Amino acid sequence: MQAMSGYQKALLTLGSKDSDYLKKIYNNVAVIYAQVNDFQSAEAAFLSALDIDPKYKQANFNLGVLYAKQGNSEKALEYWAKATDRQEIFIIEEETKDSNSSK
Repeated sequence: MQAMSGYQKALLTLGSKDSDYLKKIYNNVAVIYAQVNDFQSAEAAFLSALDIDPKYKQANFNLGVLYAKQGNSEKALEYWAKATDRQEIFIIEEETKDSNSSK
């Protein structure tokens, strides 16, 4: 993971003034950590991305995946809801006039 640390420092130095760039770096670094099962570092990096932009869909979605992998369904659903701009977990399908008509 020493190479990962060097990669992260280099990317943060290169894009340190652009918050849009930084959130993407944190998200991508978090994905790499998650892929090697370093869930604690992955969570910290996803949360750093969300500190920059709480509505950042990729980090919200990925953090939901991370929590699901750890068996925390409640937290996973919370972040997936944020990723889809939904405040509620359930989505109700509206019945339309056309869906009831027989052909």
